[in-house]
Amino acid sequence: MKHHIKQVTDKVTIPYGIYVMFFLGIGLLSGSLVHFPLDPQRYSVIAAAGALLFLAGAYFNEKVINKIDMLEQGFSKLMIFLVSSLALAIGIGMISGATQHFNEFPAYAMKLIPIGILLSVIGYVLKNKIFLETKEVYILSGKTVAVILAVIPLLSFYASSITTEIENHNEVESQTETSGHH
Repeated sequence: MKHHIKQVTDKVTIPYGIYVMFFLGIGLLSGSLVHFPLDPQRYSVIAAAGALLFLAGAYFNEKVINKIDMLEQGFSKLMIFLVSSLALAIGIGMISGATQHFNEFPAYAMKLIPIGILLSVIGYVLKNKIFLETKEVYILSGKTVAVILAVIPLLSFYASSITTEIENHNEVESQTETSGHH
């Protein structure tokens, strides 16, 4: 029986716990990033908790699942791994949170999404230790900028349609109130 308990722990419980750290951490980050303007103090605490949870998940994923002891590779490599992992998580969190709440915060979301794209691409390359030759850096930079430049007008168009829709709704509401209809 003890053998089976250890097998279930090793095969499911520990890897599942690590995934919970990853996804809950990213969820807390994305929520706190998009809601930050509403209550900076509260959402800073939530962001810090999300970041710590995500970083713990990233570290344990390497150590337990990938069998790589980041501490043995030296402090500077551990810090590069943690900072790039966090940049990737924050970037994805910016994209995710801003996408989910675009209608509530269109102007803010229009800033978060392009910054999130850039930050997550940089974090991804660094975290995964992808070596790029100079030409490849230029190509990746060009592709990233092209995506961002393509996304900005689309976001702007969508934001203006939301604003128009809200203004039209408010206008109909005020006309209804003045005419005595509710």
